[in-house]
Amino acid sequence: MTVALIDGKVRTFEVAQHRDPMEEAQQLLREYGQQKHNLLMELSNYEHEENMSKEEKENENRIPVGVTRSLPRFSRFALIPAEETIPDQVGFVEFKLVQRVPKVVDWMYENFIISDEFSYLENEPERLDLKFVSLQPKLGTALRLIYDSPQQTFRIEHSEMETAGAIIQSLADYFQLPNLTSHAVFPTEFGELSSIMGELEAIYEAKEKLSAELSEAQSIVKETLVRAEDALHCDHVADCRRYYVRVRNNDRAMRQANQLRMANQDRLVAILRRLNKLVELAAKLRVGEASRQVITLCRQALNDENETIMSKLFEFGA
Repeated sequence: MTVALIDGKVRTFEVAQHRDPMEEAQQLLREYGQQKHNLLMELSNYEHEENMSKEEKENENRIPVGVTRSLPRFSRFALIPAEETIPDQVGFVEFKLVQRVPKVVDWMYENFIISDEFSYLENEPERLDLKFVSLQPKLGTALRLIYDSPQQTFRIEHSEMETAGAIIQSLADYFQLPNLTSHAVFPTEFGELSSIMGELEAIYEAKEKLSAELSEAQSIVKETLVRAEDALHCDHVADCRRYYVRVRNNDRAMRQANQLRMANQDRLVAILRRLNKLVELAAKLRVGEASRQVITLCRQALNDENETIMSKLFEFGA
């Protein structure tokens, strides 16, 4: 309720029932009592969980919330005993690494799942030869890591360039390597590179041919339209009809040629993206300036359409 006084002041009043201060205190006590009851129930649940027997815990199907564990980066590989064999891998990458064997073993423990049965790794051998199998049966790939401490060489035998590059980048991050060069051979990716470079040449030739044919067809259509307009002004209806039929046929041919050119352009974009991905994978087999040089020189070789230089950069780097 708003009241305007004679002296110009305005007062506002709220109309409400009279509340007893004792009732408010009782309401607060009831709320606090309910909260206390809820907390005690929750505490009793924790105590009950702690006092559960082994049999009760085995029959418990609930998953505890907040219990998490981060998996290592290469957890999809499992280390196997040295006496077991793995299929020969078609690809490998080799590079220099100046580190003590215990440091390399620490890196392996951090990035792979290695059980306690492989305790011989802690005996500081001069040469590590570790074999891993993939936990993804559909891939059927294996991994072999060989580190020769006296020769200061690290060799990764694997069929996938991407995984090998990820291992090299992990080593570089762990040991803070500013620069690293390598010698790599991955027949699958190298064969794909050769196929892409050959297809690029064919696509560029087809693009030039289609562009020339389309330009010629456009000139013919323009010339035919001029002749049709002249025939129409001279009342040569038969000639006019013939010219417009020719325009329609040429227009249909131009549409088909343009569709072919668009399909050719889409294919060009797709294989250039794949080629760019392969260049990135080749760069990740190196670290630092060597990696950047691979990308720069590969782009230059692509502009020159030099497949030989591209292959050498993929294998030996810059």
